[in-house]
Amino acid sequence: MQELSIQEIRDIQINILNVFAEYCEKSKLNYFLCGGTLIGAVRHKGYIPWDDDIDVAMLRGDYEKLIESFNGFNSLYKLYNSNEMGKFPFPFSKISYEASLLKENTDEKNTYNIGINIDVFPIDTIPEDGKLQKKILGKISFQRKILNAKLIKHNRNRSIIKSSILSVGKLVFSFKSIPNVVKKINDLAISNYSFNSNKLGIIVWGYGESEIVSNEVFESIVKKEFEGNYYNVPAGYHKWLSSIYGDYMKFPPLEKQVTHHDFKAFLK
Repeated sequence: MQELSIQEIRDIQINILNVFAEYCEKSKLNYFLCGGTLIGAVRHKGYIPWDDDIDVAMLRGDYEKLIESFNGFNSLYKLYNSNEMGKFPFPFSKISYEASLLKENTDEKNTYNIGINIDVFPIDTIPEDGKLQKKILGKISFQRKILNAKLIKHNRNRSIIKSSILSVGKLVFSFKSIPNVVKKINDLAISNYSFNSNKLGIIVWGYGESEIVSNEVFESIVKKEFEGNYYNVPAGYHKWLSSIYGDYMKFPPLEKQVTHHDFKAFLK
């Protein structure tokens, strides 16, 4: 297999994003750039210089429609989630370029290898009441800690204390299967739709309380440039990014200008 450079990986990610955006337009589904990709569009008109992935988000209703019908749109690309692949260890989806392979170096059981991909997150309703918010986010956070304990590899460079904690975590939660934990996170996220609330956020992943913003953030769409093309962002992107990151236009310290991922990518 041919190993790919970071630029080649980015080029494939942009191709995936273009296919995804085309599908959403034809299917009348709304999407938004989010996370570091949204910061990149606003601050750099492209990737944050040290970033190596693409994140998009959709309101839960559109997200579920995407899951039901995306596969088959273009044979070169496939959507994966825990419904599609039992050992898929995330409570969100990925759209993969199937002629490639991504090898994650940080996961314990690397049995879900798919191609170079972009992440697709659901945006969910959450109660306006602060106590209820904390309760739900706390339950989701606990399930994510279980997931992390099951997935993270033992590493010689990790301290003895951290390695011991990881070993205990793996032992304590050995009876929990990855699919069940992922399902629990999604069940918690979608359990809130009985509440009459105007609060939304990416609660299956992300940054917890800082993700929660009013629904007016997503009520309309504007276009922002990203690597020479224009994509959807929420009209209230400033409020969303400020809630999560604070002064998102300010560069982080040099020591934090690094990727958070550890992978190699290949063409099959």
